[in-house]
Amino acid sequence: MEFAVKLVYFLCFCFLWYFTPFSTWVLNCVVYMVPRSLDTSIGNSGAGSQHYRIVRKYDNRLSSIGMKLVSALPPALTSGYEFSFQCIDEKYVNAFAYPGGKIYITDELIQDLQVTDDELAAVLAHEIGHVVHRHSMKGLIEPGIVAIAWHAIFYEDDDDHKESFGEAIGEILMKNAALIASLSFSRAHEYEADLEGWSAMLNSAGYNPVGMITFI
Repeated sequence: MEFAVKLVYFLCFCFLWYFTPFSTWVLNCVVYMVPRSLDTSIGNSGAGSQHYRIVRKYDNRLSSIGMKLVSALPPALTSGYEFSFQCIDEKYVNAFAYPGGKIYITDELIQDLQVTDDELAAVLAHEIGHVVHRHSMKGLIEPGIVAIAWHAIFYEDDDDHKESFGEAIGEILMKNAALIASLSFSRAHEYEADLEGWSAMLNSAGYNPVGMITFI
């Protein structure tokens, strides 16, 4: 009987995904069911697989600006995450975020571009926006959402703990955490991260939003 109920759930899910215009809504609902604590576990695993070389001389500057931006957001958006901000020794201009709050910025971006605090705040605010809107989690789930949902509904790991649907998805995604580094965001996600940074963080944290424009 339990198998039959799960099968009905799965068939209903497939109908919603393929035959209604609410695929984005369905994706958001699936991601919402994954506990934020699993974002952190997946992000830590993904970042750990890359073996970044950390440049420590920027630790205080990055942490000071980053945490000031985080504190400007409503607690409901940031609870459950573990934010950290570090510079890595890479010879290209980039910044990126992992689920759960690990944010990295390259030495080339800080040093060669000689960014001001306002510009650096704009970059970090954008990456924080990706974290709080769970864009990486959506990027991991969306391409194989039907297969992931199927495995989550029938998920068993023999640990004598009854996983919820969201917990099962999180454990499945953990196996693919290393793929996070290769994800690219949609234009909609990039716009959402910019909007969050501009409207919610830069002004509230006391940084000049023009830094976002001058950096670009």
